[in-house]
Amino acid sequence: MKKVELEKIELDLRFVWRLSRNATTFKENFIVKYLDERGTFRGEIAPNVRYDETVERIQAEFERFPLVAWDYTHEGLVAYLKEHNFSHAFSFGIESCWLHAHSENVSDYFGIPKRSSVPTSFSIPIFDLKDKAECARMEKILEESQEFPAIKVKVGEDSMVEMCRFVAARTTSPLRIDANEGFASAYNFLKAYEKIDTLSCEFMEQPFAASNKDAYRELKGQLGFPVMADESIESEVSNWDELQELFDGVNVKLMKAGSYLSAVSLLREAKKRNMKTMIGCMIETSLGISSAFYLSGLCDYCDLDGHLLIKNEPFGLLQLQKGSLSLIP
Repeated sequence: MKKVELEKIELDLRFVWRLSRNATTFKENFIVKYLDERGTFRGEIAPNVRYDETVERIQAEFERFPLVAWDYTHEGLVAYLKEHNFSHAFSFGIESCWLHAHSENVSDYFGIPKRSSVPTSFSIPIFDLKDKAECARMEKILEESQEFPAIKVKVGEDSMVEMCRFVAARTTSPLRIDANEGFASAYNFLKAYEKIDTLSCEFMEQPFAASNKDAYRELKGQLGFPVMADESIESEVSNWDELQELFDGVNVKLMKAGSYLSAVSLLREAKKRNMKTMIGCMIETSLGISSAFYLSGLCDYCDLDGHLLIKNEPFGLLQLQKGSLSLIP
């Protein structure tokens, strides 16, 4: 007998997770469970307020999702979720749960090269540089993070220079700067960047709002490293030529893409266009991160540390060794 359940989980974070647009000390995610005579299969939903995905919305979407849809084909299920305007995070939780029930290995299913281990960056949120206790806590975290191949630094317009200098002075790893749409203009960004242009940086991620296309045109080619699109892409790209004009690469996240199917399509199209590719994440348990792990064979960069930010991570599906992740059999 088939049965589907939705479980809300509260995840306590290791530190205040502060971005240019919000801050929190915990995250509420959901686990979708599909049960039949073979066992229990799971998918994770990590809602994001940036896309108006609330706890209430996810619960309401689960109530209106029909059990009969589990009998659809993979493509049919994805089409149904899109046609009926389910949120992307909810859609991915459902689709990934379906696929985990129908395929032994996601990489094999899509014909993606397998990787036994994946180097990941580790993320540092915006914090109060005037707070001695917070600075001491971040110094300790950076000391413990020396083996990661890169440190992602969350910044805002008022904090980029100080944040990058603080982190760079305490690590030998290159920085990945992520503004989460925090800058108002290319002029403001470049004035700040002048003060840190000697630092080792791999790329800059989404400095301006997705709607501020003129700022991206003005910035293009002025930095010595790629500018990656994050919030500017979700489940599909309406104009790839324009996206390539604005950005050097893409950060694909399964919770934004809404399905493995969409994420793989985005990564493959970017590769065709010789754009840089990255698989990223929200704050997710090792269930969601292991889902992203399967797509790493299509990516130049991996930012899969969401579960490492959680105190009470419940699944333990990944092993971390010297800054690289591997699946636990």
